[in-house]
Amino acid sequence: MKNNDPQQFFKYTRMSVATFNKLLNMITPLVQRRRNLPDSICPDERLALTLHYFSQGTSMQTIAWTYQMGHSTVHYIIRETANAIWDVLSPTYLKAPSTEIEWLKIAADFYTQWNFPNCLGALDGKHIAIQAPAKSGSLYFNYKRTFSIVLLACCDVDYNFTLIDIGAYGSESDAGICRNSIFGNMLEEKLLNVPTSRRFSNVVTNSNVVQPFVIVANEAFPLKS
Repeated sequence: MKNNDPQQFFKYTRMSVATFNKLLNMITPLVQRRRNLPDSICPDERLALTLHYFSQGTSMQTIAWTYQMGHSTVHYIIRETANAIWDVLSPTYLKAPSTEIEWLKIAADFYTQWNFPNCLGALDGKHIAIQAPAKSGSLYFNYKRTFSIVLLACCDVDYNFTLIDIGAYGSESDAGICRNSIFGNMLEEKLLNVPTSRRFSNVVTNSNVVQPFVIVANEAFPLKS
């Protein structure tokens, strides 16, 4: 598919061939095995296997049958490759804003594209379905009556993640997760270098209204400075 049918390859991995090759080059040093081993599995097969698992939601046992590997081998490959992807991509694509200038750039983009001044991001939670861990009781049982962990994420105007918290119990509320998260605590303690209140005249013509910068979210989150 990679060589002869790019459209099917995209359906299989949810990634174009060019993007796949770029990511492959980045993670190869982290997943490369000695080629003289008879059971060596090449990096591109490791990446394709992992992306298929992520994109299709199939079971590891099904992938083991498809690739003619042992279940434990597939489990190890997916775990190792996922860690490698995180290591190479998170410094670039999950880098939280750390300076006032970076926050102001996000706010300016929100006003330009959405006509929303002084906005630093959009925040919400996403339940990710899991099998309930043994002896976990109702910790992971959510209001949708499924078991899950929660991804809480703040995005900029282009839908890129800027602040994230992953792994909270499905039974917790979004507001509680935010309050107990690292970035929630840093926000409360004013450690994120968020700009202070500004006049709208900085972005809106002929307005002298002074307002704080905000993160927009739904009613599950409390209204606070």
